[in-house]
Amino acid sequence: MAYEISNYEAFQSGGYSSLNPDYGNFVGHRINAGAIGSPTGIQTANQLNEVIARMREGVKNIELQPIQQDVFDQIPKQHFQEIRALMKLSGVKPSVHAPMIDPAGFDPEKGYRGDIAREDAERKLFSVIEKSRELDPQGNTPVVIHSSSGIPGREWRPKEGTKPGEEERFEEWRGMAINQETGQITDIKREKLFRPSHPEDLDLEAKEGTEMSPELRIHSINAGEWENKLIELAQFKKHANEIMGDAPLVLGEESHLPAIPENTNALGKIDPRKAEAYNKMRDADIFLENTKLGFDAAFEKAFKYGKPEQREMLKDIAEEYNNKMKEASVPLKIKDGREIDVPVIGAPSKKREALNQAIHRLASIVPPETFVPVEEFAMDKTATTLGNLAAKSYEKYGKNAPVLAIENMYSGFAFSRAE
Repeated sequence: MAYEISNYEAFQSGGYSSLNPDYGNFVGHRINAGAIGSPTGIQTANQLNEVIARMREGVKNIELQPIQQDVFDQIPKQHFQEIRALMKLSGVKPSVHAPMIDPAGFDPEKGYRGDIAREDAERKLFSVIEKSRELDPQGNTPVVIHSSSGIPGREWRPKEGTKPGEEERFEEWRGMAINQETGQITDIKREKLFRPSHPEDLDLEAKEGTEMSPELRIHSINAGEWENKLIELAQFKKHANEIMGDAPLVLGEESHLPAIPENTNALGKIDPRKAEAYNKMRDADIFLENTKLGFDAAFEKAFKYGKPEQREMLKDIAEEYNNKMKEASVPLKIKDGREIDVPVIGAPSKKREALNQAIHRLASIVPPETFVPVEEFAMDKTATTLGNLAAKSYEKYGKNAPVLAIENMYSGFAFSRAE
């Protein structure tokens, strides 16, 4: 039996007017197909072949993406020049994704390795800029640099009882703190602790306590570190005081004499007790030297990481301490006519007075911020690196310097939020 087909379609168009550029209900700006870009492969140093493959696809914007440092280093400089020639002939616009180098100097496995690592990262990134410029010496080649590479970020969670859209709905739940001196990184999280200073928060069933945010935890760590340093100084002073005893009183006026053999040998002839007192002074001076070294380290930490408004007070402490320490020596003329400062017999006693006053005043300041949030620390180091790169790039290439495009990392890492 034959059937008559009155109408049929040989091809299905896939939708309404699929070849019509005006198809759809889009409003506003339309992106030209020529603005669409494509990246090259990330695992090969033969970026020249990758660029040719992208050109064959008809792409007009190509980003070189050798994001592994060892791969990027293997690309010959001549390849950049060949790519430039190809792009110039085809009208393709280039950009470069820099290798995954952390601008702050952090290592995903080893953590922060100091300013040497940051400077090394800066040198490597500037090498990327120099090679990238070969792609377009007369233009401004965009160079994409990740704002971080492996720095752990903060974890935020909604507050209990809040709803979506409410202001300040999220609170920091977990973060990382870094010791600015050693590079040590510590995990910090929001938790409830049992503290005798807040009896109103103590639960008799020991299930609840005083809630400590990561920020308060960092403040507590800094206070504890500073307190331990002051206790260490106090212990050295205590040992020195116990050894010195009444030696300054026994020495009397002789304590102001220069500590030269002529004077120290005469002490035993004047009074054996004075010679014994002098020996006590010398023994106590060993602990006072340790106290001095500890005080110097504590003062440096306070001046370096303390509040800026406290530096005036620290400078005043330093001047008072220096003037007091000068009393522990007297000028003495030697054979060639020159004058040199020589410690007096009672120098340890003067040193003890100077250290006592200085340490007492140092203990009154706010604990220095040795530990800070990792993101704040990394932000400062990253800004230094990127600022130096931009300045050096402009200094070398002027108006044709490559453009630095900073790309933030994904959630879970530092600077994952565009803010």
